Amino acid sequence: MRLEWRRKQSLRLNWRGPDNRVLAIPYDEAMKVLAELPSGSRNSDPIIYIQSLPASIWTIAHNLNHYPDVTLYDDTDDQIFGNIHHDDANQVSIIFSTPIAGRARID
Repeated sequence: MRLEWRRKQSLRLNWRGPDNRVLAIPYDEAMKVLAELPSGSRNSDPIIYIQSLPASIWTIAHNLNHYPDVTLYDDTDDQIFGNIHHDDANQVSIIFSTPIAGRARID
């Protein structure tokens, strides 16, 4: 599951379940759901993955045994966006249209 801000009034919930749905839910409802999550459901220390050489595909073994949030940055610390695919509960692949270097924050 990946949460990302789309507007001030809503969160976008990207859920990569069997049907690969993308859901948009109102902010208030999203906050209620997040408040009910167990406190240990998120990793307190993010993993920072460095991709020093430009590549079109970044494959990251995080071994967290869940589907973490992934935030991407280029080598100048600007946030970037790629196609994030959770291969399984311990590995994520990010696909870009062109080779790029940068880092991924995984939590």
